[in-house]
Order: sequence, then C-alpha cells, then structure tokens
Amino acid sequence: MPTETYEAVLAWITRRHGDLSILFHPNSGHVVHDHFRYATWVGRPWPLNVEPLLWSGKDPLETCNEWECYFGTSGGWEA
Repeated sequence: MPTETYEAVLAWITRRHGDLSILFHPNSGHVVHDHFRYATWVGRPWPLNVEPLLWSGKDPLETCNEWECYFGTSGGWEA
C-alpha cells in the first residue's frame, strides 16, 4: 500500500480484524528484518518460520529463531 495511506489502512484493519491475525511489513529488500524487526502485528502475533526467509540470501549474517532475528555475530541488533 502507498506510504500515504498506511496509517489509515492500519487503523481501519485494527478496528475490524475480528479474530484474524495480520502481519504488516515493509518491502525494504531485507526480508528477515522486514518480517521480524520492522513488522506490525494486528491481533495475536504468531511465530514465523524464518527458514524460507533465510533462503533469500539477502542478509547472510542474520541468525533467527521463530520469534526474532539478530544481525551480525554479537547476538544483538546492529546497523
């Protein structure tokens, strides 16, 4: 969705999602970060299977579990 409508769409979905869980994420080209670090959940968050995302080969230094990812070798987020 266009950036200009993001807040309005998110507010609309938040009010009407019912029992659904919805993951909003950007498409920055860093697929693991997009789904784990920069994502917004509406409803109940679910664990994600990071394995298919790691196959993209975009960020070879990312290490992940089903709830979060870290970039680099320090075990924490790095720029």
